[in-house]
Amino acid sequence: MNELADLFPRIRNLKVDVREYGDKVIFLHKVTPGFADHSYGIQVAQMAGLPEEITDRAKHLLKNLESSDLGLGSEPGAVRRHGRSPSASVQLTLFEAKDDALRQRLRELNPDAMTPLDALKILSELKGQADKQT
Repeated sequence: MNELADLFPRIRNLKVDVREYGDKVIFLHKVTPGFADHSYGIQVAQMAGLPEEITDRAKHLLKNLESSDLGLGSEPGAVRRHGRSPSASVQLTLFEAKDDALRQRLRELNPDAMTPLDALKILSELKGQADKQT
């Protein structure tokens, strides 16, 4: 999403300033230009009251992901700037996703003209197709 500001002149990246204390964060009441250097989803989940075992598991998974050399074309030990990948081809942007047969089938559907039974049958068919693709 951060790249949208590079593509469209009327889009700007803004962020809420944050102060970190260990694994806790305080969101300041100040909006500034730029983008966050990383996600605060786990901290927000903690603040929202999710059970500790869930947020602990998320921290463990994040630590494993951050310590791995993931992605296409990434070089071991490559330094990330501003939370972005060292290679532009590592992750597809929102607008690079390719259409597939499943999306085309969804576009062709008219839910307002279906009976509930027809909708359930089509949903089952689409789930079967999606399961085959994974």
